[in-house]
Amino acid sequence: MLNNSNNIILSKTWLLVIISIFVAVLFAITSFTNPIRPSHSLIVDVEYLVDTNKQYSITSILSTSNNIWQQHSQDSNTLDMFNKLLWFRFTLDSLDPKQPRLLEIDNALFDRVNLWFVRGNEVLNEYQIGNSLPFSQRVIEHESFLSPVPTKSQEIVVYVSTLSKGLNRLPLNIWQQQDYLKFTSKSNLIAGVFFGLMLTMGFISLFFFVTTRNATFLVYAGYVMFLALTLAALQGLGYRYIWPNSLWLQQYAIGIFTHLTVCFLIIFCDLLLNVRVYSLKLSKLLNVIAYAFFINLVISLFMPLSLFFNIFLIMLCTSSVFIFIVSIRLWIEGSLIARYYTLALIILFISGCVINLDTLKLINVNLSSNYALMLSMGVETVFLGLILAINHHHQRQILLDTQAELLNKERLSQYNQMDMLALQENTTEELEYKVQERTLKLEVTLRELS
Repeated sequence: MLNNSNNIILSKTWLLVIISIFVAVLFAITSFTNPIRPSHSLIVDVEYLVDTNKQYSITSILSTSNNIWQQHSQDSNTLDMFNKLLWFRFTLDSLDPKQPRLLEIDNALFDRVNLWFVRGNEVLNEYQIGNSLPFSQRVIEHESFLSPVPTKSQEIVVYVSTLSKGLNRLPLNIWQQQDYLKFTSKSNLIAGVFFGLMLTMGFISLFFFVTTRNATFLVYAGYVMFLALTLAALQGLGYRYIWPNSLWLQQYAIGIFTHLTVCFLIIFCDLLLNVRVYSLKLSKLLNVIAYAFFINLVISLFMPLSLFFNIFLIMLCTSSVFIFIVSIRLWIEGSLIARYYTLALIILFISGCVINLDTLKLINVNLSSNYALMLSMGVETVFLGLILAINHHHQRQILLDTQAELLNKERLSQYNQMDMLALQENTTEELEYKVQERTLKLEVTLRELS
């Protein structure tokens, strides 16, 4: 009874904690719906050329004809040029020397970025950054690619050469240094809330796994941790704070963590929905899909990043549709948890569509895609945790009811046994009395005959 009471307390505590965190996340969302970007200049008039043979240097580029340059549209700012050297250039008007500025490349996935600030044919400053270089070599140690901008009264032409194993997406921003500090402070607050939430949910799940020995909590903790690592890698925060000295991990972090996140999510779905009870075949298929992602994880270490993304997206879309079908089927068959899980999938689908539409410039969201992704994943994680808590509480209640029913049956059986024993004792006493009575009569008869 004491153990059952402890489990009930743990279940209620889990529910209260999750609900509190869910409310906190909703509050954070409402607090950060205002634009978090102070005024800055998005560089639109950008030209580019593809250096297929990697033949150009900054010296030769400065002497090339303008005819070889092509206009780069910021509305579709992704160039799929795998493992090719791309050159970009744009012009900065005369800048006030009293207002220091920063050039931001808002993409943390470039392998190598070279920057040249040129006035006329004179190179004023040159910087080299990227994920193929140690983090400590960055001119400004920040998760984004930042460089100071020379403040000159004449216009400056900026040349950028990039090399990436994947998509070359080049969002360029010019910031006043003070404005960027304000922006960074608020964006760091959002990131801190998100990753603090992930750590809290992960450790709470591990605690409940230790106390309840329920493997679902362990799988959920794994999902939360690898999701946090995935987003940290996408935003460059992992390279800055977690593995700044590991060039190899920085190259493969996204591939490793995304696959492990999906693996744990699929296993979590199987355990949470208790698919095996409804259909053994569906449960085996879910495990096969999880193994497929793990195998693709190993393969991704030896394939180009662009090809990896294409394969991963196909596998992710296929598995997501299959999981959605499984949850719908279990909902139809009467699973209460499947209803909640389906709702969570719908929320995730809607948030993903919103982020993609914002990326494609079809709609306008105040938050950047990175922070919109963090907020949506935060809500999704808390919602799944709430479903897990409800499911654990429900299963615990079923177990307690079953135990109570068995206890009542056992007590009834004991009562029946006691009645049978009493009946047997009465019957035995009655038989003994009859035997004694007959023996007495027999003795009397024998005495009369003698």
